[in-house]
Amino acid sequence: MYVYHEYFKAEKVALVYPGAELIKGGKYFDKDMACALIRIPTDSTVSAWQEGVKEVVGRWMA
Repeated sequence: MYVYHEYFKAEKVALVYPGAELIKGGKYFDKDMACALIRIPTDSTVSAWQEGVKEVVGRWMA
């Protein structure tokens, strides 16, 4: 995540995985770099999981 943060000059970086909903993050290094692990609950359909990604990641980005 550090390399993506540096290369893309991102304010925040996250890994997104299926699983019980969780957002665990913090600021790392002396660069004020925000990193997170985000888990999104899976559903019976791909489109429902995609909507969950949109909602949960959107909340984290705000």
